[in-house]
Amino acid sequence: MNINNTIKTIKTIKTIKTIKTNNIKKISFYDEHKYMFLTSNLIFIPSLTGYCLNYKKLATLNIFAMIISSKFWYTGNNDIYRTIDLIYQPINGLTFFMYANLYSQNKLLLYIGNLCFFQGLYFFHRSHKEYYKKNRFWYINHICFHLFMITGNILAYF
Repeated sequence: MNINNTIKTIKTIKTIKTIKTNNIKKISFYDEHKYMFLTSNLIFIPSLTGYCLNYKKLATLNIFAMIISSKFWYTGNNDIYRTIDLIYQPINGLTFFMYANLYSQNKLLLYIGNLCFFQGLYFFHRSHKEYYKKNRFWYINHICFHLFMITGNILAYF
């Protein structure tokens, strides 16, 4: 094998990698995934709260939620990280919802936390509705979803 064939092979491999990279469909229309990435990292707040209040297992669930969500929203690609996010996050949300409703000592905070949870679900539904209408501002509803779920998540500790 001579040097010219080696160079051709390297160029072909680079071209194939470029084609594969360009075929991954982003779920964002523009660059709104960067805002989702920022709000995904806010899951650090309930993680730290849980750790400080000695809820280490629940805090660990939130750390995983943050890592998974941040990994997905960093690129916003429709790939395996999106699939993992779509599986893990509902499980995490339901875990915190059930934990709060079973063990909460403060009924007022439980009520507010449940309102946040259901308001978050509303914004999640609304973001999907707007996304499929091709409304470029769908992400604002999804950011609200993140913020309500994070607030409800913090209140689950009390």
